[in-house]
Amino acid sequence: MSTRLTRYFTFDTVCQEGQICHLYATLPEETETGVIFNIHTGPDVTSLTVGYEEKPKYEESKAKGEAPQVLPNIVKADSYYIDIETRGARYVHHAYISNLQPNTTYYFEVYYNNKAQRNGTYVTLPTKNLERNLTIAVGGDAGTTTKAQKMTAALENYPLDAIIVGGDLAYDNGMKSCYYSWDLFLGMFEKINQKLERVVPLIFSVGNHDIGFNAYQDGPFDKSINSYYVYFPQGSETTADGTLKAPAPKDRASYGYHTLGNTVHMSLDSGYELRLPGEQVDFVNKISAKYQDRVRMANFHVPMFPACFDNPSDVDMAADALNYWGPLFENNNFASVFENHKHLYKKTFPIKDGHPNYENDDGVVYFGDGNWGISADACLINGQTNGNHTGAIEVYSDMNHVWILEINPENLTYFAINPSGEIFDKKYNLTVSKYIN
Repeated sequence: MSTRLTRYFTFDTVCQEGQICHLYATLPEETETGVIFNIHTGPDVTSLTVGYEEKPKYEESKAKGEAPQVLPNIVKADSYYIDIETRGARYVHHAYISNLQPNTTYYFEVYYNNKAQRNGTYVTLPTKNLERNLTIAVGGDAGTTTKAQKMTAALENYPLDAIIVGGDLAYDNGMKSCYYSWDLFLGMFEKINQKLERVVPLIFSVGNHDIGFNAYQDGPFDKSINSYYVYFPQGSETTADGTLKAPAPKDRASYGYHTLGNTVHMSLDSGYELRLPGEQVDFVNKISAKYQDRVRMANFHVPMFPACFDNPSDVDMAADALNYWGPLFENNNFASVFENHKHLYKKTFPIKDGHPNYENDDGVVYFGDGNWGISADACLINGQTNGNHTGAIEVYSDMNHVWILEINPENLTYFAINPSGEIFDKKYNLTVSKYIN
């Protein structure tokens, strides 16, 4: 049964002609010097540019009455037409801005039709010297439910520097016809930007409800039309003239990394486009070796240490994760890993040699399990007792939550908040120096 008719009478046209309907940021690998502005417009806006300048310089010239009509630094966006039904059709524009200064506030403007159509503020991330402390929100399995909206609104009270969602973002299931779920999803995060008066960058890893099939099922999909890949460039490529740009959607990888101050965060593909062994193992080893002077972390969708497991389709992936990724994270001295998919809350004991370490804090800590805005997994409901079958879980519950990670030069502090914004479990601390080689 098609919902095309009901969509026609239920939804308004999302991206009106001549208008910007979404503006958000994703990140290249080196976050302290670059950002990717992503702008959705009506289908008549076929191209646009973004201008930028350090905000103090702009405000000084504005105070003198000398603000330029067009900002001095201009980047032309790469533009892609999204051929959906009339209600959802749009252009998606990606403006890759590089050569920025770390830990610096920028003012930017979006230009088309011969004038500035939108402006805003963006703050680059600090270097590994951590010129300021960082606050990162981390979770997964978000959706756009009432719970999800309340949970996301609770984040507005934190001075966020980045937001990480580890798969199952908007629950469109890889279907173009479910475009409106992405509009609702993006709208939640744009409210955070409005409250904080700056654009907070987004980092994602892929989940089954983004790509349209479960791990290890090898379902058919086309990156060039899949909304997750089209909407969210998260890396860079070098052009023939030596400049950086975001790859075209068909060339965007299902895994990558981002520097976040004195940490480096790797987003991995837990069995959708790629299996776990092979190139992702090589990737983790390569990035770990390159960034030995930063604390290493990872996020992905299907957990290897789930709070509970009642879905056979995930068993093969979890077994491979324990076999290939568990030793990989330990050998490369990872501090923490964020897992998702099970719609539960959990923290493991430190994992050492593949087993929970009950004696001390030596090992990799796994946080999860992705319960941002979705109903909790039934395996903890009605007295069922198949939770924590590995014995690795220190604490778990069915609470909707998002993790907050606070980073300073000495410590990493992890705690989770519920949809009311309350910290419902204790704070967990890891020492930075222990994880920097």
